[in-house]
Amino acid sequence: MASSSAATPPKKTRAARKAAPRSVIEVIGVQRRAPFGDNPAVGARGTRTQHRILRAALDVFGEVGYHACRVERITEAAGCSRPSFYQYFSSKEDLFRQLAGEVARSLFGIIDGMGRVTPDAAGWQALRQWLEAYADLYEEYQPVFAAFAAAEGSDDVVASGAARVGGRQIKSVAAKIDPEAFKTDTPEVVAGILLNAVNRANRYEQLLVRIAPDRAPERGRLLDSLTDVLHRSLFGRRGVAMVAHRAGDAAPPRPPVPAATTEPPADAVRLGPAGRRTRTKILDAGAVEFAANGYHDTRVDDIVAAADVSHGTFYRYFDNKDHVFRVIAGRSGRRVFSALSRLPDIAEQPGSPASTRLLRKWMSDYSATWAEEGPIFRIWVEALGRDQELSDVTVRAMDAIRSTLARFLEPRGFGDTDMDAFLLLALLDLTTYGPQYTPGFEHSAGVVVTVIRRGFLGVDARFSKEIKP
Repeated sequence: MASSSAATPPKKTRAARKAAPRSVIEVIGVQRRAPFGDNPAVGARGTRTQHRILRAALDVFGEVGYHACRVERITEAAGCSRPSFYQYFSSKEDLFRQLAGEVARSLFGIIDGMGRVTPDAAGWQALRQWLEAYADLYEEYQPVFAAFAAAEGSDDVVASGAARVGGRQIKSVAAKIDPEAFKTDTPEVVAGILLNAVNRANRYEQLLVRIAPDRAPERGRLLDSLTDVLHRSLFGRRGVAMVAHRAGDAAPPRPPVPAATTEPPADAVRLGPAGRRTRTKILDAGAVEFAANGYHDTRVDDIVAAADVSHGTFYRYFDNKDHVFRVIAGRSGRRVFSALSRLPDIAEQPGSPASTRLLRKWMSDYSATWAEEGPIFRIWVEALGRDQELSDVTVRAMDAIRSTLARFLEPRGFGDTDMDAFLLLALLDLTTYGPQYTPGFEHSAGVVVTVIRRGFLGVDARFSKEIKP
């Protein structure tokens, strides 16, 4: 059978996608809130005003994150008054709920239009077209997806809605999957595999578009590889009509990346025991404050109070808030990279019970590390784009990890190794984000192991019963 990329849907340019109508914003009902008039209906001018506010809010959420977004910033960006804002929205939380609700409804529409995902070429194409539509929506409304975790953590209305939406989306996606995929996993796990993988892949692509566009993967190639990985995850190598594994394309050249280090920074090495304890105390307090309040809303005053030290002591070790966060992020990054680099070498017999046990043990250890450091990674993304030094460090770290993962995948002998390494990097980000997750599912190590074995290593699905979560 021909390569799966042979019948790939036509690619749209990034400029063309940016020029597409903002359908989510356009379908949000335009009505004045009481007490702003006896007649809640508005005309064309009011509609334009509300849409302008929504678009401005998207920009502000994307620029500063959920917690630091203020009504004043939205109205300034929209070029309207505060009274105009309050005609349509009671608060920034109300505005975000409406945006998130319409994005969720759009996701349901995409699922409704999804073809049946079967083990053959037609199923591959149905999956590919769904991923294309999902990526379009994610790219246009990336600030909503990125801010969702922060909103869910501080808004009970968003949190309760997320649980309902997550459960419903999993059922909707499961209804589109051929029952062949359920011979080894439950419908909830199968649908969860798809939803988790697609959101994380889109998140990482958009992250690089934002901080290092020259490093961002080519979108069509990314979606082709993601389709292959997910199709293998669902159906393994079964079925003579299954889309053939594609030959790997040559990876685009990337500048050499210095090896990642797990050594502490030089300034920490020069400190004496008492100084190191104080510095660590400040870092630990800062990590808690950043995780609780977000990057923008955390102040030096908060860190000083939490660490129970003076401002003078703080400035003896750190220049400002940005400096302390870079050190915290670097510390978390070294810990996660160290855990990730212990990925076992199972290339010779990836489907053997012994290899499965090694991979499960590694995943358990890695998940434990992520549970400790993951909150900082969510804030890390919030800080990117406003701290060039942190962005540069992030790109170098991503390249180093991607190279490590490519070496892990190379012996399998099929697929687009470089692109699949990028996808595996995204999959191993266990952060919770997006309105389609059910609580607790996102940290299922068994699901990640299933995708690694079946989707990335091509191990036949019949072994997956050993690793069901």
